[in-house]
Amino acid sequence: HLPAPDPGVASCVQMVETLIFVDIDGVLNAGVRDADGSSVLLSDGNVRLAMMEHDAKFLKAHGDFVAKMRSVADRCDDLVCDDKAQTSALLVQRLVNILQAAGEHALVVLSSSWRKQRHQAQVEALEGQISSRLGRRFQFGARTEQAVERQPGDRLICIGNFVSRHCASRRVRALRVVILDDFFASPLDTWTLGRQRVRSARDAEAYIQGRARRCQRVSVKLVHCYEEWKTPEGLRVQLGAGISQTQVDATSSFLDRAGTASKEAGQVGGRRRAVLSLWSSVSQEACEAKGTVEKAVIRLKQAIALTPRYLLLLKAIDPGWRQMS
Repeated sequence: HLPAPDPGVASCVQMVETLIFVDIDGVLNAGVRDADGSSVLLSDGNVRLAMMEHDAKFLKAHGDFVAKMRSVADRCDDLVCDDKAQTSALLVQRLVNILQAAGEHALVVLSSSWRKQRHQAQVEALEGQISSRLGRRFQFGARTEQAVERQPGDRLICIGNFVSRHCASRRVRALRVVILDDFFASPLDTWTLGRQRVRSARDAEAYIQGRARRCQRVSVKLVHCYEEWKTPEGLRVQLGAGISQTQVDATSSFLDRAGTASKEAGQVGGRRRAVLSLWSSVSQEACEAKGTVEKAVIRLKQAIALTPRYLLLLKAIDPGWRQMS
């Protein structure tokens, strides 16, 4: 009969590990990239300021800000957030939908600049919002390292470092990684990661897969919350646009596919171990049988060696024995 299933296989199937890296600015709120590279929050106060009538002096100094904010407010009025909370209720709900698709065992990692100590009160308030929407207690399970991030590649390196340490610290057979980030309201063009270049979401995903070398199966989904367009006047608008519903649906499908593939791979691994165990058992029985056969062969050889003497004896007792045989 087949050996009993390996208990480790069941735990592998059930415990597919999931890491979800969450940026806040540009993901759970919308932010307009300013001329100096900073992000201006799409908030009640900023929208009101942009919509006001301004004199020529103000417009000369802040005209681009006014034009960009008005353009964004026209397109994304449902994402305007409260000045105090600094997160959009709609975008928080979309994150919750992704967390529900990932399951309760996902490790949610704060990779935003909000991981710094000065944002702790805001983070706790956000955790409270997510908890009430999830219907269970929620806290960010970890944070990426504190580091100076001057460009998108720096953020991706921090995430890669976390993935590498995570896989090195435990035996991870199947890993799903989701990255929710606007990367400082920047397009995916040419990010620098040391000697490596990232020109697309696929390049970024391949980089993270390469950092998880100790893991047997790694699936990565980069959700780049970024949009850009030009105003009628030709002004370029770059927006950390928050998680779109389309991205929520795509991420949920990814989690479902990656989880199913990992479970099937775990089941295949389980069958392989069962077959190997069966062959081991057969091999052991064959060895035992071999010993028995070897003893029988020795006895047979002894019998063959004695046969001439028995033949002579039979002939002496019964001269007609040959005809009988």
